[in-house]
Amino acid sequence: MPKINAKGQVTIPASQRGAVGLMPSDELETFVIDDQITIVKKVS
Repeated sequence: MPKINAKGQVTIPASQRGAVGLMPSDELETFVIDDQITIVKKVS
């Protein structure tokens, strides 16, 4: 299970990055809905 480090960073597991095609330098967007954080690949 990913954890937040001291800098507030979270590592997304390689299997999940690969499943959605995330690559280094891809931009992400985050949203807070109720008490959950959602991370999505930014649409260009």
